[in-house]
Amino acid sequence: MVKIMIKKVPCIYKYIQDTKKGDRNTNFFKAINHLRQYNRTLSFDELLPVSLEVNKCFNDPLSEREVKAVTLHVCKTTYFSSCYSFKDYCKHCRYGTNRKPFKDKIHRGWMILNKDNTIKTDKVGLPKGTYYLWDFQDTSKLNKDDKLKVMRLREEKGINPLIDEVLKLKGFKVGDEALKQLKDYWEED
Repeated sequence: MVKIMIKKVPCIYKYIQDTKKGDRNTNFFKAINHLRQYNRTLSFDELLPVSLEVNKCFNDPLSEREVKAVTLHVCKTTYFSSCYSFKDYCKHCRYGTNRKPFKDKIHRGWMILNKDNTIKTDKVGLPKGTYYLWDFQDTSKLNKDDKLKVMRLREEKGINPLIDEVLKLKGFKVGDEALKQLKDYWEED
């Protein structure tokens, strides 16, 4: 059996938590429709468990019958959805359009990172290719033999052997620290 990866849009959970009792059906429809926008291939049976999970975020949840009706309605017809309704919660969502990009969130990130968080190779003297800050390991934390292996591998690939030092001098975290920084950005409240 193939397990379906569902993109759970974090902003809808925050949006639902702030819903007042009289707006539950409308806001639930908007939330599930927005979720559907990022998971267009999901069937009703695949979307229903997520809908029930979202419903639990209400202070006073809707009945299961109402959740099924809204989910079925969203699955039958394609409705327009935008991040506008969720703009106050978009900072919680890595999928949203109202969120400040990661490169603008980290110190001087705009100078060295492209929109997709890859390194601007012309700025740091790397050969053309796709590189991320977390692709580079901080060699200062390695033992002498491992550091030498990493340096040789970088030289063979035409990468500045001191790239982690160059990046750190420019104020950027590399390796596991950079990956943690990105994950923290995705999970920010």
